[in-house]
Amino acid sequence: MFLLLKYTLLYAIVLMLVALGGMFSERSGVINIALEGIMAIGGLAGVLFLVIFQGTMPAGAVVVLSIVISGVAGMIYALLLGFSAITLKADQTIGGTALNMLATAAAGTFSRYSPRICTLTLFSSSSASSLPTNLTKRLKM
Repeated sequence: MFLLLKYTLLYAIVLMLVALGGMFSERSGVINIALEGIMAIGGLAGVLFLVIFQGTMPAGAVVVLSIVISGVAGMIYALLLGFSAITLKADQTIGGTALNMLATAAAGTFSRYSPRICTLTLFSSSSASSLPTNLTKRLKM
């Protein structure tokens, strides 16, 4: 039960931050439908950075830089919506939906066909031996 609560709060914090960003964009008059796409691109950039620099720097520095890279990638991707809505005078809802679809498809395609992402080790095998046996059986599936 405690594990369920822990993961619920962990995922809820991320979604609350995105909802907070959506609230600020709505207050400024921008209909930002592309929030999920911005999250997907930021997550993809963070994972790519994590995969590339996994053993080259200390673990704490890699995690902090991965979070920074994720935020910067999300900001750059959000600029596409601003460019299309302001400069090209496109509809914000249609542009946001298109960016959502593009980001989800790009992240899914890139992660599926990138062999280094599929072999990302989240923890070492020595720490896996200390996990409960039923959890290690589920992880090997």
